[in-house]
Amino acid sequence: MSAKRANRLTLGLGIVLAAILLLRLMVYVIPEGKVGVILTFGRPSSEAPVEPGPGIKWPWPIQQVRAVDARLRTLQAPFSEVLTHDNSSVLVGSFLLWRVTSPQRFLELGSDAAAEALLQEALRNAQIEAVGKVPFDALVNTDPTQLRYSEIEASMAAQVAQTLSKDGRDYGIEVSFVGIRRLGLSDKATGAVFQRMRAERNARAEAILAEGRALAGDLRAKADAERETALSKARGEAEAILSQAETEARAAYEVLAQDADLAIYLKKIEALRKLLQQRTLIVFDTTQPPFDILRPAVAPVDSSTPDEEGGR
Repeated sequence: MSAKRANRLTLGLGIVLAAILLLRLMVYVIPEGKVGVILTFGRPSSEAPVEPGPGIKWPWPIQQVRAVDARLRTLQAPFSEVLTHDNSSVLVGSFLLWRVTSPQRFLELGSDAAAEALLQEALRNAQIEAVGKVPFDALVNTDPTQLRYSEIEASMAAQVAQTLSKDGRDYGIEVSFVGIRRLGLSDKATGAVFQRMRAERNARAEAILAEGRALAGDLRAKADAERETALSKARGEAEAILSQAETEARAAYEVLAQDADLAIYLKKIEALRKLLQQRTLIVFDTTQPPFDILRPAVAPVDSSTPDEEGGR
């Protein structure tokens, strides 16, 4: 009984182990961020990708599951020298963002390394072609409006897409963005850039100075015109005042001409008033004009005598 029981236990244990092994061969799990492809005798059994999660398949060698990373990935082209349309040398480093859209067709490339090699080659060629279509000023310029990076990146994206669909092939890859990550200049190009920047700044400075000189000339001419206008107006007003004063003076002179003594007396008073306004202590001779008007009046002497009056 013990031997039979042991045999049964061994048999049951073997069946359980076989079931576990078979279950492990049939059950698969696709991790998050990846999609799966079920291969039946090495060929995809369906066009639809297998979503992340557990599933059941026939055991190998009938079926097997390949998981492919479906997340957005970055690939960078090496920093390399490229010639522009005007034969200027620049150092350009570009990148692209890509993801797998069809794992079945993607597996035809063999591996991620093969896909990255294909994308590297496509990006390198697109970089050379796109940069070679534009002049140096489109990459390096003091005027931001002259830069054409968006145009260059769009051209690179179109070239990469054309390479991936060459000969009607579809690798199940989607490139969502292509851009320039780094730009450098050789020593020769750097010197040329600085020389051009100096020339542009000197030209700009000269233009500003010329504009300032023209504005200064306009302001000077306007000021001269306003000055001449003001002077002409002032001369006219002065002439009018002088004419009016001469008229009034002529009338006064006519009055004074009728009495010369009065005129002389008024002149002396005016001179004396001016002298008294300038000094507080004055020593003067009353015999000299205009101080003679300050001399007290002398009563006239009568030539007749009392004796003569009495005799009369």
